[in-house]
Amino acid sequence: ERLMALAAHIALSVLVFAAVRGRKWPLFPAAVGLHMLLDVPAGLYRTGLLPGLLLTDALTAVAAAAAVAAGVR
Repeated sequence: ERLMALAAHIALSVLVFAAVRGRKWPLFPAAVGLHMLLDVPAGLYRTGLLPGLLLTDALTAVAAAAAVAAGVR
């Protein structure tokens, strides 16, 4: 789960860099918000609000795939 999150955070960092460098300011808050949302499933699992580790991993995998796809574009 953390490896998926790491890949997503790197991709989102690239997105933040592209937003700032290309002066595409609407992308900046979106990328920062996605950075924060990416860790929500792990936090919910840790506090007991998300019942299963498999569900946590699945949510993180979907978010990581979306972040990597956005970072590659």
